[in-house]
Amino acid sequence: MKKVLPLILLNLLVIESFLRLALKLTKDYNFWRPRFSMYNYELEKIRNIKKGDYNILVLGGSAISDVMPAQMGILLGDTLNNKEKPVKYEVCNLAFPGCNSRDMDEVTDFLSDDQLKIFDAVVYYESINDSRFNCIPAESFRDDYSHSHWYQEVRLMNKHPEMNYSIIPFVIDLFKERLEEKSGKRKMLNDDMDVSADLMPFGSRIKTDKSFAHNLQNIVNKFESSSRIFLVEYHAYYPEEFLDKKNLGFHNERKIYKAKGPATTLGAWGYPENVKKAIAIHNQILLKLADAKNEVYYIQTDSLLSTLHNYYFDNCHFTIEAGKVFSNYLADQIIFKSATKEF
Repeated sequence: MKKVLPLILLNLLVIESFLRLALKLTKDYNFWRPRFSMYNYELEKIRNIKKGDYNILVLGGSAISDVMPAQMGILLGDTLNNKEKPVKYEVCNLAFPGCNSRDMDEVTDFLSDDQLKIFDAVVYYESINDSRFNCIPAESFRDDYSHSHWYQEVRLMNKHPEMNYSIIPFVIDLFKERLEEKSGKRKMLNDDMDVSADLMPFGSRIKTDKSFAHNLQNIVNKFESSSRIFLVEYHAYYPEEFLDKKNLGFHNERKIYKAKGPATTLGAWGYPENVKKAIAIHNQILLKLADAKNEVYYIQTDSLLSTLHNYYFDNCHFTIEAGKVFSNYLADQIIFKSATKEF
């Protein structure tokens, strides 16, 4: 037995190392700390939070992120600091392309109790990325969006807190679920940029309403005791040409949208009429949340952003010219609603 035990431990170590290396190469998981590796960008931001006189947390997807041309978090901080000298504003922007309400609920769980109390204001701007997850048959839809591989892995990471010490139990569970998919027992949303053509029609039934409401309620609950929360109406721009389904995908938007920006594809979210319906429902959820809570504000944007369509290079992303107008509007809202704040 004494001779066998070291051999077993050695084999486990080899298997563990092999699996970690495989996930590093195929999914870019961190070798040493693989759990929640898909949120490395947000985790790095959290580790480097800076404090000012007034601290703002930005949550959302690509439209309000700092990695798109508008660089909204940077613009918002610069705009506020130019308006309100000598008050020092600091903006921590956790928004990132592809993220939705599920991601923002998840990443804000990484904040410690002390970090949650740092922020005087939280700005949330996202809706469209949730709409993609309607494109699945109702019987296959999961409230945590784990009918997609990304959130399947997030769910399993939550199930396996030991993952940084041993990745083997996580991989076993993932392997079993992927086998179910291969056998046809589990229907999953495809990983391609565009929703696959056979799944597009299922987006007509909006199934994300309860998930979106649950995720936003969780976010509000975390911050409402110490922060003003700004739930920003989401605006998407679809020219009439894109209400024709034939124009979807393969970067056709470059033929019609007037501004220039990174290549995108409208097929990522589903048929336009279904996406617009989902966004409208999500916006109503934001409005109801704001109506039900003190220090939670619904910020309307349609009237403003509708005047900036010439600066859109797809249905939800815009250039820095539009970003300056949008950030100025958000800054004014934050200053006005925070007028009672003592610096």
